[in-house]
Amino acid sequence: MAKLYDYNGKDDGTVCMMPWVFTTVTMKNTIRPCCAFNLDNAVDIKEIKPGIIEDSFKWLRKDMLAGKKADACKSCYENEKFTPPGDIQPKSMRGQANTDYRLDLQNLDEEFIGLKGIELSLDNICNLQCKMCDSMFSSKLYARDQHLIDLDIKSRKPTKVPKQRIEFIKALGVDWSALEHIKILGGEPFFSPNFEKLVDHLLEEATPDNLVLEIVSNCTNKIDTRIIDKLNLFKEVILTCSLDGINDYNSYQRWGSPGWEETLGIYEWYQIMLTNIKKRHVHSTYSLLNMNGFAADAKWFALNEPEYRVSFQFVKEGDQSPYIAPPMYIDWLIEQWENEMDADDWPGDDCTRRVENAISKIEEFNVHSKGDWRDFCLKIPALDKYYDSKLVDYNPDLHEYLMGDPQYEV
Repeated sequence: MAKLYDYNGKDDGTVCMMPWVFTTVTMKNTIRPCCAFNLDNAVDIKEIKPGIIEDSFKWLRKDMLAGKKADACKSCYENEKFTPPGDIQPKSMRGQANTDYRLDLQNLDEEFIGLKGIELSLDNICNLQCKMCDSMFSSKLYARDQHLIDLDIKSRKPTKVPKQRIEFIKALGVDWSALEHIKILGGEPFFSPNFEKLVDHLLEEATPDNLVLEIVSNCTNKIDTRIIDKLNLFKEVILTCSLDGINDYNSYQRWGSPGWEETLGIYEWYQIMLTNIKKRHVHSTYSLLNMNGFAADAKWFALNEPEYRVSFQFVKEGDQSPYIAPPMYIDWLIEQWENEMDADDWPGDDCTRRVENAISKIEEFNVHSKGDWRDFCLKIPALDKYYDSKLVDYNPDLHEYLMGDPQYEV
């Protein structure tokens, strides 16, 4: 476990280092202090001009220093309610930032300290068609999004991202040489031809031996060893594998995936090839399609890959979010998890706390939306027809539950 700091009493439960040292450039060309910050409060940019990063969130720094919690930051404050007893670091992005950027050593005022980290959405070029995603983040989903609209089923308007986006990123005007941490998102970075272009730009303009590259990948393909050699020139690579279940639920949700075992095998290949990887991290996104596997996934990693850090998030809104489900589904879901916990091979207290925290989140934030639930039930057969698939072949337990709902017609 990484060392946790007590921040020398400087954390009053409000302040976060991100607005002082970090920025995120979204796919819509907006900036915000971090990816958890509410998009409605992001700032539009055409280019990063002097002062825009420093000044755009000065109001947020002032509020934090005054002990005022911004509504745009509520995601972290809500997550911290579920911090395990005895943990010094709050269980949130805010807590991690205060550790990474050493809040304990700071004497903060409302002025920006300097840009030390940046998160970039590279482009939307991707090889998968994830059910909880859309064409803003996967080029493969443009036709699917249009298909749903043609069926009069709720969907994001089909969106294309300019191919020259890499040139926009390279011309952002930041001091690349001063950066200590860059997080790269897609699309799928390892599938995009722009990934190597960005790496080459960083090798020329940044300070590679002082720069940590954090890459979020679905780990479904192996990049050329030429690119591997370039990545090994950086101080450290943090590679997060996006995997949504230790079962066929992953293949159903991440349509086009070669399967969970193949994905982990490719991730292990990267662990061998990248000599500057120090951590193993899997991140899972849970939607209504794979939520019932949450406890089984936690058990599998505890028993088979205990050295992995496994993080997760629940889809927060829309017809894939567990928070919109009816009470009967929540009862069924918790029963599925409790049955798993009652098994003789259940690993123990850490897994139990993980599942209990998940139950607490579901119960606290669940607000049943009849419209979203109806759309969820309509989308499954519509997309099964589109992909020539059947839910029952991938998640038979969910299929059996939904058969009792008249809105689910197969």
